[in-house]
Amino acid sequence: MAPDAAHVPGEWSVREVVLHLVAAEEIVWQARLEALATEVFPHWAWTEPGSWSGPGDDTWHGAIAAFAE
Repeated sequence: MAPDAAHVPGEWSVREVVLHLVAAEEIVWQARLEALATEVFPHWAWTEPGSWSGPGDDTWHGAIAAFAE
């Protein structure tokens, strides 16, 4: 299966899943780790990011490069 092809219509491609993981890392996890380090009782709302958007997000190799950072 090609990284840009969705396995099932309406589902995410492998590239889109990788971009979602990048977004979750940047938007959710880094913010929560910062809150854990600086707040006595951190609290955060549920966040469900979509795909990360940035340089190279239009290719499989760009998505993997963003994930590796």
